[in-house]
Amino acid sequence: MIIDNIRNAAMYSGLGVGLGKALAYLRETDWSGKEPGKYTIDGDNVYALVQQFSLLPQSEGKWEAHRQYIDVHYMVEGKERIAYAPVDSLDVYRGYDETADYMLLRGGGSTNVTTGENTIVVSPGTFLIFRPEDAHMIGIAVDTPKPVTKVVVKVRCH
Repeated sequence: MIIDNIRNAAMYSGLGVGLGKALAYLRETDWSGKEPGKYTIDGDNVYALVQQFSLLPQSEGKWEAHRQYIDVHYMVEGKERIAYAPVDSLDVYRGYDETADYMLLRGGGSTNVTTGENTIVVSPGTFLIFRPEDAHMIGIAVDTPKPVTKVVVKVRCH
């Protein structure tokens, strides 16, 4: 997993063509007034999902992981707590769905969201890169549940 500010995105262009396209798109796009939805960057290889949603209490969070795509999360507006852990430190809750490219996981890991261990508060301008071996729990409220706007760019890795 990688966490950084979008102003440093060019430093990661060597991680692959798809990630380079994703980070350039995030850095160069004017996000003010961008409607929620799917935006194509490079066909099914790289695309962005603009999302607006309300954050949830930690107790309602779910671990997820992907196999076909790398996730690049970028916070546009609001603050969100995100937890992360190695996939192999968690237990499979719902097996891998190839069509939707996700599996759900739970417990088993050393991550303690309540105490803040292996979590980060993501503010506007921050991006995170989750590879298939990185489980993540998103949408956790920092204090009280509030709405956020974020972009998740999906980058095909196989």
